[in-house]
Order: sequence, then C-alpha cells, then structure tokens
Amino acid sequence: MANIFVPKIMVPTVYDVDSNFLKKHNIKGIIYDVDNTLVGFKIRVPDEKLISHIEGLKNEGFKLFIISNNKKERVDEFNKSLGLSYIFRGMKPLWFSFFSAAKKMGLKRKEIVVVGDQIFTDVLGGNISSMLTVMVDPIDLKETFLFKLKRFLEKPFVKIYQRRNNK
Repeated sequence: MANIFVPKIMVPTVYDVDSNFLKKHNIKGIIYDVDNTLVGFKIRVPDEKLISHIEGLKNEGFKLFIISNNKKERVDEFNKSLGLSYIFRGMKPLWFSFFSAAKKMGLKRKEIVVVGDQIFTDVLGGNISSMLTVMVDPIDLKETFLFKLKRFLEKPFVKIYQRRNNK
C-alpha cells in the first residue's frame, strides 16, 4: 500500500528530469503539475528558461500536458505562452484526469511520466494510474499551514524512497 505514495524518481527540479532516461524507458509523454512544480505558486507566467525547456522537450518529440487542481483562469493564464493541452480542476489524485490526459495525448499510460511536487496529488495520482512518477522539490517554501502539514505527512514516503535508492 505504501508503494503508491512513493515516487519512482526524485530530482530537485523539472530541469533535472533526464530526457535520455525517459526515452530509454519508452516514455513519450510528460504530464506536469503547475504550482510549485513548474513555477512558484504566486508566479503567473513562465519565464524564458521554462519556455525554452518546454520547447526543447517538444522538439525532442515528447507530448506535454498539464494537470492542475487549480482554476481555469490560473492555468489558462500560465499556459498562454506554452500552448500545452491541459486539464484544470483535475481533482488529483483521482485517476480520471490522468486517464483523460493519456487519451488526449494518444499514449498508453506506461508511456507517460507524471512530474509534480506533491505525494498526495501528483505521485499518488500517477502511481494509481500506472504511470512513471517523478517528484521534484517544491519551488516556493512559503506555503500555507495546510501545505506545511501535507509536507510533514509526506516525509515517511520520501524516506522510503531514499532508503530504496540509498540516498
């Protein structure tokens, strides 16, 4: 049971997700969370570094998608310069937004990686959807009490990951 809460891979940032590793494992699509994964939760639009990174992945042939639990206005504003398909109010970790994204990308679930900063939404949702999961460090550590509580509750699962990977 605890395995569904443990990410398959942990890296500091989205820029540390190795595209060669993904290709080697037949990953053809990437589902991203927005807030605290791609940008801090108060940042409204992506910077040039992120835009360039996303364009590079597109040029490598990856299909990219956003699933956010946030409102349409937030995701729409953020995504304007990226032009990715997205699902807002995705109700992560429930499986249906992940399945829907896979269908819209035209990929099998085993060909998709989910990249996010939270165990109880991104990792859990990706794992129960049979997708590879990558957890990144949150960008902005100035979070509400609820998020700080969730981060505290995530620690045992991060430790399981670290023990498995001797980190």
